[in-house]
Amino acid sequence: FLHSELKRLNYIRNKALFPEKDELYYKQLEALSKKFESNEAVAEVWWHIADFHRQKGNSYRPSPLQVNRWELKKAIEICERTIKMFPKSYGASHCEAMVSEIKAKSLNLEVEKVNCIQTAILSSLSYKNLNKVHCKIIPLSDNEFEKFEDSYGEDKIIFLNKRTPVHKWAVDIIDEGDFQSHRLELKLPALPHGLYIIVVSDKESFAHEKNGQVYASFHVSNLAYVNRQENGIHEYFVTDRISGQPQEGVVATFYENKYNS
Repeated sequence: FLHSELKRLNYIRNKALFPEKDELYYKQLEALSKKFESNEAVAEVWWHIADFHRQKGNSYRPSPLQVNRWELKKAIEICERTIKMFPKSYGASHCEAMVSEIKAKSLNLEVEKVNCIQTAILSSLSYKNLNKVHCKIIPLSDNEFEKFEDSYGEDKIIFLNKRTPVHKWAVDIIDEGDFQSHRLELKLPALPHGLYIIVVSDKESFAHEKNGQVYASFHVSNLAYVNRQENGIHEYFVTDRISGQPQEGVVATFYENKYNS
């Protein structure tokens, strides 16, 4: 009965157009959970209640009102109670998957593609469920970068771990326990001219196995350029990245990618 009733409620919620449909759906779930609270089948109801909170939590966007910020934590609490009370139930198996998803660690890194020489560099690091990250900056020649680009998956990490970093440090992060994604500005040290890759990892070893990590490449140069195309002709203007003054005597090398059809 419960499984069929839950399917009916979900169908109505998905098809309904009235604005209070979510509120009514949640009230019906609560009513079912109270009516069958001593029955193992109620675990499936609790899973649906937890999923309701998960959906609200996933809609959270940072704001002064912090609407739905703590909904993922509520979902975790409901799931863990379900697993504890009815560990072998159908609902508990779904709760275990939900807990694993919500507690998963994640990293994302953004760095300006070109940065000025010997000037501190700001990057943006998005993270979830972490309290510390490890960072390293690796210089690469053009040939080394080409080899890196031609590698895939784990081979990229192995390639980077064989190189000697010029900087290596750790950053402590405040994990506020809301299971939400957060963002911080990550300050990179000033660097001389060159091509670099920054690697950010959950583990100090920077190993590939059971480790969350992300990397991004960038150049350090005081040159910038703008280009335009007219009548099939490309024109490039090279300037000083800081002052904007045009540069004379610049020699450029052009590369063309050709793909097999």
